[in-house]
Amino acid sequence: MIIPILKRGFSNFIRPLISPMNPAETVFIRDPLNLKSKIESFSSDFGIISDFDSTLTKYSVNGFKLSTINLLISILDKNHSKDVKDLFLHYHPIEIDPSISLDKKMLLMHEWWAKEQEVFLKAHIEKHMITSAIENLPFYFRYGILEVISICERNKIPFTIVSGGVGNIISEMIKAITSYQIKIKSNFIEFDENGKLLGFSTPIVHSQNKFHSIRGKKIQKSYFVLGDIPSDLLILKEINDETKVISIGYFNDEALASLDDFRDFDIVIRGDGNLSVLEYLLCLVLKLPRPSYQFLGSLGWL
Repeated sequence: MIIPILKRGFSNFIRPLISPMNPAETVFIRDPLNLKSKIESFSSDFGIISDFDSTLTKYSVNGFKLSTINLLISILDKNHSKDVKDLFLHYHPIEIDPSISLDKKMLLMHEWWAKEQEVFLKAHIEKHMITSAIENLPFYFRYGILEVISICERNKIPFTIVSGGVGNIISEMIKAITSYQIKIKSNFIEFDENGKLLGFSTPIVHSQNKFHSIRGKKIQKSYFVLGDIPSDLLILKEINDETKVISIGYFNDEALASLDDFRDFDIVIRGDGNLSVLEYLLCLVLKLPRPSYQFLGSLGWL
């Protein structure tokens, strides 16, 4: 069953956009006492910074893996699709290799995105193709997204998405479920007046340079930070040491990483789980009635 969130006057999608609750998730808490201390000292002046693909959205639905980039790939012809997939096979192992320095990774991730953009430009993508792909492919938000956004809206919590994916797709999906103004820092496709792809916004946002997106911006006293790969925590480079941070990592694929790779996150959710942990924590720090949610994982690092 998929929860039927239909058109609300913002976008034209009529298919369901939100996944059902996943009861098989497992929640790991690295240091329960430290997390308890962070919650108790969390400032009311806080914000949320989150990745998008495989963090706010499901990593896989019925074995079908999808992201904003994969959604673009789905509308390419066979040759262009192969070019983008070959780039992924070459660069993704570099992206997740902890032995490669950040400076080198930043250069290579920029190179990856630039080459992908060249392929997309050659493919003559049109705006209506993207809208159709979102409508027809199984790309879903995680269960709990509406509850989280509702809490943010009622309490005026700043919510920023920083993504190395495709901003247009993120924006359309967000508009389809809420009118709340969520800031999006990402790579936006630029179209001409006929809906034909002209190029991409600059500078390029990728997994290793997301901290540039908040440089010079107002920093809240506390943050929830969400991501699905360890480098999503690089956003903390622009946050001073006095800022309280509670980080939540989505460990989606045991074939690509290990639980130990997520050791720097306060909370790790394994099994392509829900956003209910974030909802629960928001209620704790805001002193709201807590939802009937029970952590399914063991306390302590496993």
